[in-house]
Amino acid sequence: RLQDNDDTCTTRESTMKIRMNGPKSPDTLYENAPLHKAVSIITSKRLAALPVINEQGVFVGIIGVNGLLEMLLPQAVRTALAADDDNIPGLSFMDDNMAELRNRLAHLSDKTVGSLARRDAPVIYPDSPVMEAVLLLLRGEDDVAMVDRETHKFICMVSALDLLHTLNEEVAK
Repeated sequence: RLQDNDDTCTTRESTMKIRMNGPKSPDTLYENAPLHKAVSIITSKRLAALPVINEQGVFVGIIGVNGLLEMLLPQAVRTALAADDDNIPGLSFMDDNMAELRNRLAHLSDKTVGSLARRDAPVIYPDSPVMEAVLLLLRGEDDVAMVDRETHKFICMVSALDLLHTLNEEVAK
């Protein structure tokens, strides 16, 4: 089961304690923060995703690398992705370059992360089975947010890399 204490997000399986993503992440964004701030934090710290919270600390959604890249795609392609359309055409016919993508990002940079966050991102709770987090990560979630079941306040992010790293440390002992 996943547990939380004052400074780490952990899971306990029998006597083994697994640290999930180390200390609680100080990297959260308020929903009114501009997108350029999210991009700066994600790229400078090489994070897969950041949790978005409101002023009361309630989890609002996630802004992640995959979502940011998706925002740079043409609308028709984003629509096909959202519909899980298997017939997404190749984009070799497009004459986009880095300058064009930079312009697309610049047009989004002053929007708030709350308006662009993935609000339907799945979450886990402190009493969720560890395998639930593993399954979500395998299904392509950037990272998974752990929130309090009753208040929906953000607790920590659970990442696949940190989980694997911690498991490997336990195995190597």
